[in-house]
Amino acid sequence: MELSIENYMKNPLVLYFLGAILILLIYIVFIKKKMREAFDNDDGNAKEDTVEVQDSETIGTDLKTKATKIEDGLHLDKYRSQMENLIIDMNDWISAKTAAAIPGIAKKINESDGSDIGEIVGLMRKYNEMDNYKKTLNTTMKYIDGK
Repeated sequence: MELSIENYMKNPLVLYFLGAILILLIYIVFIKKKMREAFDNDDGNAKEDTVEVQDSETIGTDLKTKATKIEDGLHLDKYRSQMENLIIDMNDWISAKTAAAIPGIAKKINESDGSDIGEIVGLMRKYNEMDNYKKTLNTTMKYIDGK
């Protein structure tokens, strides 16, 4: 048996292998290149979350549809008072929790030699975040009342 290109080319397995390599090369060189070009930014400093302005109408419509689905799922016509009571209860809980923390924070401040100031400020931040959430609850209450 003589080793020559003609003998190899007669073997169907070799032809399939070469065809697969050719298809893979075409894919890598042309198709992948076009995909990379589509995602390249011309100015180099554009953010990943930017979209084309002409897409804004579609995006707005999709957001409205999703918001409507969420609204429908809340069943505000049936459960409005429960939702309002829940918001009021959460607001009261945050106030009570913050009030309950005041003696503990005051004691830490009183006993502090200054080395644990980060821990004290961390506690204060936690309760400030809870107070910020009360603002979110109030905004949500206005939203519910408007529906």
